[in-house]
Amino acid sequence: MTPRASRVTGIVVAALLTLGLLVGLPGGTALAATATATFAKTSDWGTGFVANYTIANTGTTAISGWSLAFDLSATQHVTDAWNAVLSSSGNHDVLSNESWDQTIAPGAQVTVGFEGTYSGTWTDPSNCTLNGASCAGGGTGTSTTTSSTLVTTTTQPPGQGGGSFASAPYYMPNDNDPPDLAQVAAASGQTHYVFAFVLASGSACQPAWDGTVPLAQDAAIKAKIDGARALGGDVVVAFGGALGTKLAQVCADATATAAAMQQVIDRYSLKAIDLDIEEPEIENDQAVNNELGAAKLLKQNNPGLTVFVTLPTLQTGVNFFGSGVIQKARDQAVPIDSFTIMPFDMGGDNAMGDNAVSTADAFHAQLMSLFPGITSAQAYRLLGLSLMNGRTDGGEFYRQSDFQTVLSYAQSHHIGRLSYWAVNRDRQCTPPEGGPTSGTCSSVTQAPWEFTKLLAPFNG
Repeated sequence: MTPRASRVTGIVVAALLTLGLLVGLPGGTALAATATATFAKTSDWGTGFVANYTIANTGTTAISGWSLAFDLSATQHVTDAWNAVLSSSGNHDVLSNESWDQTIAPGAQVTVGFEGTYSGTWTDPSNCTLNGASCAGGGTGTSTTTSSTLVTTTTQPPGQGGGSFASAPYYMPNDNDPPDLAQVAAASGQTHYVFAFVLASGSACQPAWDGTVPLAQDAAIKAKIDGARALGGDVVVAFGGALGTKLAQVCADATATAAAMQQVIDRYSLKAIDLDIEEPEIENDQAVNNELGAAKLLKQNNPGLTVFVTLPTLQTGVNFFGSGVIQKARDQAVPIDSFTIMPFDMGGDNAMGDNAVSTADAFHAQLMSLFPGITSAQAYRLLGLSLMNGRTDGGEFYRQSDFQTVLSYAQSHHIGRLSYWAVNRDRQCTPPEGGPTSGTCSSVTQAPWEFTKLLAPFNG
């Protein structure tokens, strides 16, 4: 992606193209099916753009397999695409169906998106063809018209928040001296947890806990999940994180990424997942597209599944790459339930509760800008916060009073999600203060499971 000095949102240039397409029927009979393809440029920042084509089947016969081709000017170049396979030769681009969107039923539609760079004056695509027929109507034997209008886009609908998973702290079941969740629950009242992290098994597109424990060898972890549910709670499974190789980095495409994640959903009968997108994955367009494309597929294939996206942040909100993830989710119409930021390791002073609140306000403003037309309350519902108890990796300190400050903010604004890293650290070190950041204790004076207890009352 290219840095965006300015953005045009909510306005698209739509070229309504009536298409003719011959669809093969059993016995070799051919039937002329009709379709429309709508071109829309949804973002433009002077040196780059985001656009899409929507193919709608307006006929009575299913379209099976499609290939959309068009030409751009000499100074315009497509750099990547989603919901389609991209191939380019010079300034001629072809978008072909993925395996999962090749069939367009009568009355249905498929939107394929792409982004790229340009210089000079923008020119809409030309010489559009669909399956070799002219986008202006070749193949139907009837004349058609092409018109260009200005319309307002409909962006991704506002998130639904975390629901019963709105308060669920992170827990490493395989590392950092995992505590007994029955003891944690008894002391804190917390019954929901985010189990972290599922990664790629080496360089293979196969899921493994911490990248080393395949699902076939997960007896101890599954026992912990079953134990949490026996307490009346449930679990979210987090994919990604700050370390290791992510599935989206090694899987060939969104379909393969979704298939790998579906194994985890099926294994643990999950109702919620968390996609933790950090460096270096966040700067890898293909990996981000795989992640978001997988999320869309998993939402379609698992009705009711809650999907969180968790991102690093600056004190002023998410950076260029984080904003790019959200824009891609918006443009690809991926129904994310909460975009959660991590307001720590961002160079702040030790008034971390106040820092988190000001960062949340900045992120709220970003969401309002990225999703024009949503209300302030809807933006808060889309917003999530994930803190870090005690001493952070960056040497900041979240003390109990800071957690209380953030909890009050979260409750009063009804944000979608409130979490923290991590239950494994929610105990006192020896000595309590002055030590380095630890994965198994907080480096502040505290009672066992005190930070977990502070956030347990949050319910969105």
